[in-house]
This record gives sequence, C-alpha cells and structure tokens, in this order.
Amino acid sequence: MLSQEALMVKSMMMSAKMRSQPNPDPNVQDQRLGLEEMTRMLPIAPNVDIENVIIRDIRAELIAPRAIDNDTVIVYFHGGSYTAGSPATHRSLVSRICATAKLKAYVVDYRLAPEHPYPSAIIDGVDFYLGLLEDGLDPNRIVLGGDSAGGGLCLAILFALRERGIELPKGLFLLSPWTDLTASGDSVQLRSELDPWLRPDGLVIGAKAYLNGADPKDPKASPIFGDYTNFPDTLLMVGTEEILYDDTVRIYDKMREVDVNAVLKIGEGLWHVWPAFAMLPESNSAIDDISSFINSLPTKAK
Repeated sequence: MLSQEALMVKSMMMSAKMRSQPNPDPNVQDQRLGLEEMTRMLPIAPNVDIENVIIRDIRAELIAPRAIDNDTVIVYFHGGSYTAGSPATHRSLVSRICATAKLKAYVVDYRLAPEHPYPSAIIDGVDFYLGLLEDGLDPNRIVLGGDSAGGGLCLAILFALRERGIELPKGLFLLSPWTDLTASGDSVQLRSELDPWLRPDGLVIGAKAYLNGADPKDPKASPIFGDYTNFPDTLLMVGTEEILYDDTVRIYDKMREVDVNAVLKIGEGLWHVWPAFAMLPESNSAIDDISSFINSLPTKAK
C-alpha cells in the first residue's frame, strides 16, 4: 500500500497532467527550465561536499559525503529525455545515494539534444569513463547508474566500451530506464492513463530530437535491441504505473537469458523515477536498496 505522502504526490501529478495539453512542438529551453525548477527544492543530503570537475573536457559534479567507507565510485547519468537535465537537477537523488552508501559519485554533464544529437551523449560518457581509467581508477571500483534517458545511456555506453574491448565497470543500476526509442512496449499505451507524469507523445518528441534521423533500432540508440552477454551485475527499478514499464522489464528478461546477475525491483503503484522524490518513504526505501546493491557487489578477479 502506498504511503499517504505518495498518494498525495501522485494525485497532484495526475491533476497537473490532466490540466496540461500535449505540445507537438515544445520549447526545449522551457523544458530545461521546468525540470530545473521542479527539482530545485529537493533536499541535498547533509554533510556532503559538491565540487565541479572536468575530465577529458567533460564537466561533472563530484559528490562526496564527509564519511566515506567504500572506495567504489558511482558514475551517474541524469535523465531528461536526452534534451534536459543536469547535475543540478539530480543533485538531491545522487547525494542521498552517496550519503547512504558512504561513497562518492560523479554526475556527468553530457551534451544534450537537439544541439548535440545522438551519439554525442554516448561519446561523452565513453570519454568520461576512459578519463577516469587514465587517472588510475580501476573498473572494479566503478558502478554506472542512471535514470530514464540516463539509464538507457548507461547501457549504450557499455555497448560502446565492449565494442572497443575496454573493461566494463563492476556494476550497474538503472532507475526507470528509457531503452526503446521505437516505443514498441505494450505499456506505452496500456499504462498511459495510469502514468501520472509521462505521455506517449512525449516519448516520440524526445526520440525525434535525440535521434536526428538516426536509426532508432540501433542498440546504442535503443538498448532494448542489444546483446547483454557478459554485462556486469545490474539492479533495475521501475514503477507499475509508468509507460516505460516494459522498457525495464524486457531489459531484465534479456539479461537473465544470458545469465547476467540482474535484480528487478518493482514499485507497486509508483511512477517514473520515484526514488528521486525525496519526500516519500518509498523513495527512502529505494535509496536503501540501491545502496545495499552497490555495497554488496563483489570485486571481480583480475
């Protein structure tokens, strides 16, 4: 059963969605400002330091709790339909994971569409990862994480690294990942009236802006079409009331088919990227699950 806080937030989101009208030609700057405004009031975990860094000319925020007892490092890719979002919009979520797991994280400020369409974000993600390796960070100490578009981006980055024969990180966690830019999952339509946030037409608009004419069935654009052989241990989270439900569940199924150690956590009655909603007890529980997953990852033998 949902908490009272979740029921209230869900009702408010659904009311706002019903009052709004689909916009076939959204202003990307308005979208970016809207996401920044929506996340501005979310709390930052206490006793956490935040520093701007640049690795291989790619900006990121380094979030570090003052109490660290784990040398694992998260490399996090924010959501926002590949057109919006920033380290600032996801500062609250990532700081809470860092504080709970007692480790540090880089939140990568990758380039956004439509100014920088596919595959710019993937190039940035690969370069940032390689930069960390050049600085001496062992892949056995790295966990990739991301939500929504950032979750799909994580998978695309791992495909690109594997193609180049580069050692993959030891773990991966994905929150409501957007993995199918063709929108072929049944949940896109079947759960559209249940989803208090996302609309099917929004997926089409975001995909068009990001792809800029590229093939949506390319696995690095739509990871649902990829091969997950030899992928690292993975945690996936998705809510039952989001149109991207199938984008997550089908990835989990594909991973299990090739014996990836994947864990699927389903949030009953919850929506897209609910762990980011810090006012919810369900969010705190999800943060605990993410932290426990990261801290339980084995170190791979060399």
